[in-house]
Amino acid sequence: MPEKIESADKVGSVSAHRYEQIVAELRKIVEAQTRGQFAIGDYALEIEPMREQGPQDRGEELFTVKDSLFRLSDIV
Repeated sequence: MPEKIESADKVGSVSAHRYEQIVAELRKIVEAQTRGQFAIGDYALEIEPMREQGPQDRGEELFTVKDSLFRLSDIV
């Protein structure tokens, strides 16, 4: 859990206040990255939904799952 730093303390080369500011900003960044990762996963699953295990009837598929997702990552 977050620890409270006494005002006279320094953390590394910064004041306790500046340290708390940095921590707050980094938490926002981590939250945004997490949301981004879930969004990427959701869109990838839309392009290539999960399939049952085992051989699949290939039908007229143009791409394998790997091909589709690599294509997506190259474009983005």
